[in-house]
Amino acid sequence: MNTPPKWFYIVASIALIWNIIGLLAVAMNFMLTPEQIAMLPPEQQDLMKSTPMWSTAASSIAVITGTLGCIGLLIKKSFAKPLLLISIVALIVQDIALFIVQNATAVLGITPLIMQSFVMLIAIGLFVLSSKAKQNLWIN
Repeated sequence: MNTPPKWFYIVASIALIWNIIGLLAVAMNFMLTPEQIAMLPPEQQDLMKSTPMWSTAASSIAVITGTLGCIGLLIKKSFAKPLLLISIVALIVQDIALFIVQNATAVLGITPLIMQSFVMLIAIGLFVLSSKAKQNLWIN
């Protein structure tokens, strides 16, 4: 096994923090009380109530596998690559619910599309990084 360059650890560490923030965001969604939801505009309340369970599950899977994948990168384990791929697939499922089933842009505007595009680019970048790490024998 080869020693990864320092930038690899920096990128993987930042990505881990990013995914932990994602975990916190998903956890906060689960902890919203009916009173907190009632304080949202009616369109956002409807959007939250219409979120399919499979979308919520996909969101959870995406951040959990993304977080574990980043940990895998940091401890130089090859299980990072399949976990990061699962994270991408789960993001796609989540986005299908958000943009096709729920049409979130009609309610929230373009902001969720921009944010989800950014999230997807990061997820793809992490998968590419894991592929490069595997190819260069930085992870085993």
